[in-house]
Amino acid sequence: MSDIADDFYDEYKLRLPQSAVFAQYAVGHIKRLLGDKMLVDVNEACVIKYQNDRLGEKAFPKSINEEVGFLLRLMGDLGDLLRLRLKKRARSS
Repeated sequence: MSDIADDFYDEYKLRLPQSAVFAQYAVGHIKRLLGDKMLVDVNEACVIKYQNDRLGEKAFPKSINEEVGFLLRLMGDLGDLLRLRLKKRARSS
């Protein structure tokens, strides 16, 4: 995940340099908490753990949601599928 996050950030700052500071912040947290995982190992439970870990660090929910948005985007098609599964899970809760 760490390499994918770096590549995503490099492309992101070229396309949207005005938003690069927050992107660097978000990607930094993603790399810190999920950087050692392989892309295929990131699932719903992993995302929920990420959210809980960040809440435990007293991060604001809005920031966490934006970080998860970055995570799902950098995952590409797998992130799109994961987004759908997370939405379905939220509706059934």
